[in-house]
Amino acid sequence: MNIEPARLDPLYVPASPKTISVLPRELWLKFTATLATRFGMRATDVRKLVPKKLEVTEYGRVRQLDGGDTMQARELVPLGVDGRDMSYVRYQLSVDIFAHIKRRKPVFEPRNFFGQLLRIVVIEVPEAFQGMSDEEDEDKEDGEVEEGSAEMNMIQDAMNLGEEEVEVDAVSAISEQDDSLPQDAADGIPDTEGQSVIDI
Repeated sequence: MNIEPARLDPLYVPASPKTISVLPRELWLKFTATLATRFGMRATDVRKLVPKKLEVTEYGRVRQLDGGDTMQARELVPLGVDGRDMSYVRYQLSVDIFAHIKRRKPVFEPRNFFGQLLRIVVIEVPEAFQGMSDEEDEDKEDGEVEEGSAEMNMIQDAMNLGEEEVEVDAVSAISEQDDSLPQDAADGIPDTEGQSVIDI
């Protein structure tokens, strides 16, 4: 899989080191769960569309354009003896405020988190998800794919055809959440609020 950085998110530029690997099972499960949440599908249906041995491209660094910092993925870029740790980032996720109530319809609100950037992964998203735009998702009140809609037909067609590789959708960075980061350690952490560096 040879992916050009120009085809990725225009706000970020991935940089070396670069390697190609198969996504580990625990990250594959997180990725499929993210797709299920993003497109309002059941995780079991999503996992039928995504190959279990998913080949991905990993980068060691990513630079935010327009004056942003260069962030490092700790698993690919070892910390130098006298270097500043550029793997800690602040990021924003949508959190269901009623997650503790099983039958309640989810209500999402943005929340800030701090974490260490461990991996920067570029994933080719299955074709079934490519036709789903942000505008269509915002129009849905309950976040579910409507029966008989063009989206549902596209998903069912993809399930019948099997797994296909398509164009890259975005850079996804896997991070290990660390809410216990002291406030003074949070100073100097690259601010990615309102931007989608962390997709998983």
